[in-house]
Amino acid sequence: MYDALQSAERQAGKTMALSECFTLGASLGFGRGSVSLEEEVHACLLFFNSLGFVMYFDEDGLCDLVILNPVAFLIDPITKVAAPPHPAWPHFALAHPAWS
Repeated sequence: MYDALQSAERQAGKTMALSECFTLGASLGFGRGSVSLEEEVHACLLFFNSLGFVMYFDEDGLCDLVILNPVAFLIDPITKVAAPPHPAWPHFALAHPAWS
């Protein structure tokens, strides 16, 4: 399932609905044994979350969305937020023309 979640077409979207994960799991053969499809997909997503491969939380309000690439979804946008430099740091204006 990890390879399917990390495919280029899915990574372009950055997120995936839980219902899509159930569909993907069914196409990969999940839920055919004694464990239901939903339980198997939830267990898989929680495992991937614990490894940091995806972000998935089995809690109300959060469980309907799977973040496929936590770095691209959260960290990259946060690093783009910047305050204008302090006037005592003129070398920042050279590094960031928008601040000059």
